[in-house]
Amino acid sequence: MTDKENPAFVERFTVRMPDGLRDDIAERAKQNGRSMNSEIVQILQDAISGKDTIDKDQLDMEKIKMILDRVAEEVLGNKKPT
Repeated sequence: MTDKENPAFVERFTVRMPDGLRDDIAERAKQNGRSMNSEIVQILQDAISGKDTIDKDQLDMEKIKMILDRVAEEVLGNKKPT
């Protein structure tokens, strides 16, 4: 039996990522309740199947919120408005 015929075989693949991409994937994985590996596999599966994995409006709102939170932290000295 070859490795690939063994049901327990897991293919490993190293990917070099541009700066910031790892953090973006980690954040997305956290939001989706997945490990980074599971998130990457899901993104790849969705891309191959032709699914649109990102709700563009939701992503834009999340980015805006993150930016506003950072600005608020800087302006208010790490105190978030209530």
